[in-house]
Amino acid sequence: MTGRERLTNIINRKPVDRLCWSTLICQKTRLNMPEQVRAMPSFDFYRHIGSDHFTYGSPCASPLDPVYQKPVRRIAPGITEKWEPDADNGGRHTIESPFGTLTMAVRNSHPIEYRIKTVGDLRTFNKICQATHYEPVEDDTLDSWNRLDAALGDLGIYCEFNGTSPLQNLIQFDMGLETFYGLLQDHEREMEELFDILHEKQKQMYEIYCRLSPAGVIMPVENTSTMLISPALYRKYTVPHLRDYAEIIHRHGKKMVLHMCGHLKGLLPYFRETGLDGINALTPPPIGDTPYELALDVLGDDFVLLGVSFNGAVFQSPFSTVSDIHRELDRVYTPRVRKANLVLSLFADGIPTDLWRFMAVRDWMEKNGKL
Repeated sequence: MTGRERLTNIINRKPVDRLCWSTLICQKTRLNMPEQVRAMPSFDFYRHIGSDHFTYGSPCASPLDPVYQKPVRRIAPGITEKWEPDADNGGRHTIESPFGTLTMAVRNSHPIEYRIKTVGDLRTFNKICQATHYEPVEDDTLDSWNRLDAALGDLGIYCEFNGTSPLQNLIQFDMGLETFYGLLQDHEREMEELFDILHEKQKQMYEIYCRLSPAGVIMPVENTSTMLISPALYRKYTVPHLRDYAEIIHRHGKKMVLHMCGHLKGLLPYFRETGLDGINALTPPPIGDTPYELALDVLGDDFVLLGVSFNGAVFQSPFSTVSDIHRELDRVYTPRVRKANLVLSLFADGIPTDLWRFMAVRDWMEKNGKL
């Protein structure tokens, strides 16, 4: 089977010929690799290490990578956004609107100062969100898709990824934990109004994605974790949101796989209520708290685990050897896991990683991966 056939079968809960694995790299990943390997387009690198590949977003590890034009854009009349980079891999993002100005500071793609700090900021953000809508982009979407798909070829599949659900986005990017829970406690009505506004905008965006994207899988990027939200609040607010997105996605004949790379053990019982088809980046101990087999216990042996995280404490450890990686793979692949609809993923995005680590996984798969 080709990588594309194998991944397509896993997503559709059909048999495959061998174990499936993938990885995700960026420019930093290959810093310590030989020059000829660093120069490869991303998809050629994945072929070089012998992995299958599901990709989401445009590849970003080489200037030779194809660029995909997503089929939707955000429109906010009368509102301007400005990005001022600094010299420390970050900068300030400013939103100027008739309702007020909001600013946030970012480092390494993550906020270090949130844009919503007070109830006044909440009200400003509420009005900005009300004034925002999404519209389709049809001019280059199909052509850029065809270029991406041709470069990907039989290596794998593309998953369309888009925004985070309202609460997760507010906690992770707009407010932070302290402000989010403080405002929810003191201004519950206004916070719930914002949840509803953001949810309606997200549904608008999903409709456009599902109508225009050729991708068969839609991947909301949640990064959900009980380090951020309690199971009770998750069930009250987020489960109904995700259920609505799943309904839209399924109505268009596509699958919904949620990217959730946090502590998920306490949330597993509620995932079935969302109607999702699979999880991406399920993370076992010691980095996360959710073993693969526990997820199968709760969600069922036919559930799709698309890109579960391989133990980074072994794969990325400066003290690991090839034998250590092979022993960990022996431990992970119990008879039950070998039968599961599972793709193992080596997360190396943003981490300089020696080439031999990928090759160690490839060699083990070639010897032990046949089903």
